[in-house]
Order: sequence, then structure tokens, then C-alpha cells
Amino acid sequence: MLEKIRASIDGLDWIILLLLVIFADGIVGGLYRAGGKETTSKVIGWIMIAACVCSWVSFLHLGGILGVIARVVTIVCFILDLVSVIRDKRIRYLAD
Repeated sequence: MLEKIRASIDGLDWIILLLLVIFADGIVGGLYRAGGKETTSKVIGWIMIAACVCSWVSFLHLGGILGVIARVVTIVCFILDLVSVIRDKRIRYLAD
């Protein structure tokens, strides 16, 4: 199932992928990585999805160290994905 989602994301035009990364990177980048072949990319993908959800919840009322960690992971992955989509026209870092 995740492999099909990854193939669908690969088939997107890079402008659409850029917009998805800008507005929903935690989910899009996370699903892309979770559908990868390497165990590390799968783990990073699920961490990204969890961090994105925790980050959304933190705006409501998730404080402390968990909220900070979720925001940091989300921001770092967003910057990496944004740079790779602009430069390589696809999500590349940690996504084998």
C-alpha cells in the first residue's frame, strides 16, 4: 500500500510536489519515506508522520519537551524536503 502511495507521489509534477511539501510536508514526506525500500527510510517516514501530528497537536496544547522535539523534527525535515524538491525535483534526502 505504501509503495503505491510512494509511486503516486513520484508521478506528481514537481510544482504540485513543491506545493504539497510547503503545506503538508510531514504527511507527504513521511508517507514517501515510509514507502521506501530501506528500513531507515521507513523508520524516518513514520517518525516524520508522528512528529507532524504531534506538532499539530502542540499548537492546541502539547507543551514541554515532546512539543519542542516534534517541532524541531518537523522543521528540519521540511527544510530538507523543500531544498531537495527545488533542486532535484523530487524528495531525496533519507528517502531511499
